[in-house]
Amino acid sequence: MATMQHEGFAGNAAPKTLSIAGTEWPLFKLEALAAGLLVLMLVFLVIQTPPVAVLSAAAASAVVWILGSYRQASRSE
Repeated sequence: MATMQHEGFAGNAAPKTLSIAGTEWPLFKLEALAAGLLVLMLVFLVIQTPPVAVLSAAAASAVVWILGSYRQASRSE
């Protein structure tokens, strides 16, 4: 079962995580995977070239992952 943790009312900056099969995943990693899948499907439907779709999805995932980790690090300060 998936459970989600979030910031408390006391202002502590606990990272948002989602428990999947007993493993805690930071939410930004799941957002990056979802963004990559979305870009992969959209680019492949429009251009129909697998290498371009895969590279675009990888770039989108990397950007979302980096921005998410930066956002999480800035919250914990």
